This record gives sequence, C-alpha cells and structure tokens, in this order.
Amino acid sequence: MASFKAKKVERALLSKGFHHEPKDHNVFVFYYNGARTSVRTKTSHGRRDIKDELISSMKKQLHLNKEEFCDLINYPLDEKNYISILKKKNII
Repeated sequence: MASFKAKKVERALLSKGFHHEPKDHNVFVFYYNGARTSVRTKTSHGRRDIKDELISSMKKQLHLNKEEFCDLINYPLDEKNYISILKKKNII
C-alpha cells in the first residue's frame, strides 16, 4: 500500500464531511445532515507520513476498502459517493 502525507489525509477528510476534534490525537468525526455519526478516525500530532499499518486501521474505521480509501484521499471519491458507500453498508 502507499503512504500519504498526514496533512493531505487531514485535508481530504475535512473536505468530505469530517470535523476535526483535537484530543490526544487529531480525531476526525464524520457528520451527516448536521449530525455526528459513529464514523471516526485519527492521526497522530507528530506524524508527518501515514504508512501501511495506520492506513489499514484508518480504512477499517472509515468502512472502506483499500481502493476506496486511496480514492477518498486522492479526491476521486467525493462526499456524496462516500455517503452512498456508508448507506449501502448500513452505517448511516
């Protein structure tokens, strides 16, 4: 799997309906129709690159496969299509 710059991942999440909640880590929670959902993931404050192990955890937390996760970060997967994926999986 690839690695991603942490800032790129964080920008992608924020542009797809996630809200940043700074805690011990950078927590990102997905909001749908203005309501908080159970979908969340996090990045470390000090980490500059997100590598395979963390990518694997994040894609599971976001209910995505490898290809969908890469598309979410690289922008082909927009918020509308992400919502469709979550609805198909009965997450929201």
